[in-house]
Amino acid sequence: MNLPNVIFVGAEKAGSTLFYNILRKHKDVFAIQKETEFFSFINKKKPREYYFNNIKQYRDLFKDSDNFKIKLDVSTTYLCSPNAAKNIKNICPKAKIIICLRNPTERAYSRYWMSAKNNHELVKYTPEKFIKYFFEHETDISWSNVRERGFYYKNVKKFFRTFKRENVLVLLYDDLKIDSQKFFNNVFSFLKIDKTLIANKEVYADSLYSENRILHKLFNLYSNILPKNFFFNVLRKIYKYLRKLILKKYPKISSFEKKKIINYYMDDIVKLEKLLKVDLGKWKK
Repeated sequence: MNLPNVIFVGAEKAGSTLFYNILRKHKDVFAIQKETEFFSFINKKKPREYYFNNIKQYRDLFKDSDNFKIKLDVSTTYLCSPNAAKNIKNICPKAKIIICLRNPTERAYSRYWMSAKNNHELVKYTPEKFIKYFFEHETDISWSNVRERGFYYKNVKKFFRTFKRENVLVLLYDDLKIDSQKFFNNVFSFLKIDKTLIANKEVYADSLYSENRILHKLFNLYSNILPKNFFFNVLRKIYKYLRKLILKKYPKISSFEKKKIINYYMDDIVKLEKLLKVDLGKWKK
């Protein structure tokens, strides 16, 4: 059957690109392109041109997957989408679900700097500018603004209820940062595939910036649009090397902004702790 049996549903800015790049290299995994968002927008108008909303086109992405144990879709709108869990259940009822959650304050801050890739005004950072961004941010997808993406409790509960808890693996981004090998060993065990060695310094989708508008724009282009052949792969590696050499890492969030955002999510964090039976004390500081 040309459909996924494992779906990584989010959260956004919680290691999905690293997860995708590690899993797609595994001998037992066939991964379609990242972020098709098919189950969020099936039979609806696509808000992004690169999304998929047609079942035939989506099936065609898996046409070469017959000999693979795992058929993977990684799409981060699924966690907060009002319809994705139901659509996945209807079309792929036996799918296993993987969720990775990140401290919602840090996640929102990371999204701010992701937005700064295309909006150089955000590079001129102040705490007040971030707080304004957080409380006023909207997109053309009503449930996909920076605030809604940080409410986890109701969405995790929805996937537990829809797929049964034993078929849903919930991971924490904090654990990925502490020990990536242990993090992925949990994934491999859940999927019942061989464990592979994870390089400690694998980094993808990092948000970097420059005060120089031209350099900032030049080194925040999407290099993945280049064709995938030897010549362009070499160019891509050079581009990424220069990007890290020339651009800067964004500053750490200060306690002033943290307090504002933590208070906004506190009730959700407390409920999530009880649901997952884990200590999320670090998220409250």
